[in-house]
Amino acid sequence: MTGASVLRPSPLLLLAAALVALAAFVAPGAQPAQAQTTTVWSATLTAQPLSVGVGCNTSFAGSECSSTSVLTDNDFTYDNVSYEITFIEARPFGGGTSFLVSFNKDASSLKASPLTIRVGSSTQLAFSNASQSNSNRTLGWANTGVSWSAGDTVQLSLTEPRTASSDADLSGLTASASTSTSGTFSALTLSPSTFAAATTAYTASVENDRTHVKLTPTTSDSNATV
Repeated sequence: MTGASVLRPSPLLLLAAALVALAAFVAPGAQPAQAQTTTVWSATLTAQPLSVGVGCNTSFAGSECSSTSVLTDNDFTYDNVSYEITFIEARPFGGGTSFLVSFNKDASSLKASPLTIRVGSSTQLAFSNASQSNSNRTLGWANTGVSWSAGDTVQLSLTEPRTASSDADLSGLTASASTSTSGTFSALTLSPSTFAAATTAYTASVENDRTHVKLTPTTSDSNATV
């Protein structure tokens, strides 16, 4: 007796179709990088009594910014230039408190930068808003509200904003296949073989026993997510 024949799609065709669908979904799916900040320097200051205010000063024995027991880190590199902090001070000024930070070299490039110094948990002072003195090595802000006493522990950091990117493209896409989720994934050859951000569908041929396909996209912007 001759039975009726039944047409069954081959696993190869099913996986190829699945790969096309997945590639079409993933390829345009990068999310632009969001605005973030980069920490250039951070340290903990144990405020020391100085001649006028409190803080640290390399010229005062026992209160040196270079002492890690006073300031846990007193140097950093920004825009390929190395800087050392020679004093940090909060001092009375005109009925309020001024805040000063001084460096071992001209700080004009720092003042022109988008850097912000964070003092404690609430005070943020933009370098661009500072006044300069002491041969341009010292940056100062008046009436900051910063108030310390000798022995206070203060968290300090320099941060730089990182501009958000509008780039949501991918720069690459690879595929691999395996017989199980825990098995070894072997690379597949995609068609077209040259990746293009505007191309949202790719195909690949796989062996019949391959049941799992993995796609690995690469974003054009390293800070973007898929």
